[in-house]
Amino acid sequence: MSTSSLLKRFTWSLSLVIMLSGFVVIALAHGLTAEGHWTRLFVTEVGIAGASAGIVGFVYEHLLRRELLDQVKAELAEVVDTDAKRLGIVEIYESRARKTERVRLPFLIRDARTEIMFVGLGLYTIINEYRTYLEEAIARGCAVQFLIFNLPGPSAQLLNDSLSAGDLVDNLTGAYNTVLAFTAKHRSSGKVALRLFDVVPTFGSIAVDRGEGHGFLLIELNCYSSAGDQCPGFRLEKKPNGLFYNYDRQITALWQNATVFDPEAAAGSAPDQKT
Repeated sequence: MSTSSLLKRFTWSLSLVIMLSGFVVIALAHGLTAEGHWTRLFVTEVGIAGASAGIVGFVYEHLLRRELLDQVKAELAEVVDTDAKRLGIVEIYESRARKTERVRLPFLIRDARTEIMFVGLGLYTIINEYRTYLEEAIARGCAVQFLIFNLPGPSAQLLNDSLSAGDLVDNLTGAYNTVLAFTAKHRSSGKVALRLFDVVPTFGSIAVDRGEGHGFLLIELNCYSSAGDQCPGFRLEKKPNGLFYNYDRQITALWQNATVFDPEAAAGSAPDQKT
């Protein structure tokens, strides 16, 4: 239990005890002393003071102190989060596991209107757990784009050495092939595209409606020799001169320099056509 919850319970309990004690003192004054006697008046006043103090304690804790704390928190947020808000950082995730708890991908995919792009390594969770949602997005006319690492390419060993203990490529192979198969299956829709890059990525991303005013990016940083679920990330929305445009530029450049996946030419291997 948090310290603030304990303090609130203590304040309420103390206020209740004081208020009840005041009423008890008033009752004793009226029951044990003669009417009109000065002690009766004095004890009654003491009881009224105690009951009033208890009532004031309840009102202060329930209304005034909470309102004051909310105002203080709001002011502190303005001071502490000034740079974050200016740069368009609306959420920070200490790990991908924490991001998964806070970001509901089914809703995110369903809310995409024109385009959703996945930038990453194997996209295991996306392609294996949310395939139905991707197919729903395609059916309603939303473009689905994949920009992933070329596992059979020349940088596979470098990826292993950079982002894992040496087994990353093996772990990603199943999801990689599933993404390729998904793209081949839905190629005729004209709404699915896949490109492969050969550089070790410094980040992954889910980009939703990048070209729209409401568009945003979910950025997942890649950390040296660390499991993906341990790496931090953040959500970026469009702010003038904000970080959204920095990462959006990198995603666009990576897409333009990546290899176009052609299911017919690939025949089970990585393509070699460049754009």
